[in-house]
Amino acid sequence: MKVIPAREEHYEAVNLMAKQFIEDEFDMDEPFVSSMHMVEMCASIGVLALSMSGEEITGFTAGLTMPFVGNPDVKIMAEMAWWVKPEHRGGRSALALMNYLEDEAVLQGCAHLSMFSMVNGREAPVERIYGRRGMILRERTFHKRLRSPCQE
Repeated sequence: MKVIPAREEHYEAVNLMAKQFIEDEFDMDEPFVSSMHMVEMCASIGVLALSMSGEEITGFTAGLTMPFVGNPDVKIMAEMAWWVKPEHRGGRSALALMNYLEDEAVLQGCAHLSMFSMVNGREAPVERIYGRRGMILRERTFHKRLRSPCQE
């Protein structure tokens, strides 16, 4: 198993994994159209990487590098996605992707790394991983459907 930077020829594979991630983790009425905007944005101003088992892509991570809200001279890396195919979970892929994301954030001069935890009303085991890696719970996000553009 290894982690490599994604190249343009990998973007569609990442898009399909993002589709599965969204369908598995989000309760959305809107149909999945594409994640290519996120894929291209992370590849150009952040990180887009793949975990590989031989020639098979087993997961991906994506992060954006941006100025910190309170100081434009301080850069942060915000994780946009971190996902491993279900049949490859329980191995080293997830941690290898997280290590890669953190290492790239350091290389890009980031002072902070922000990771998400999908809970959807259930315990999020990933939070234990974050804690063991020295990450601190700083905020929680809440989601409210305002309207669905598909209902117009």
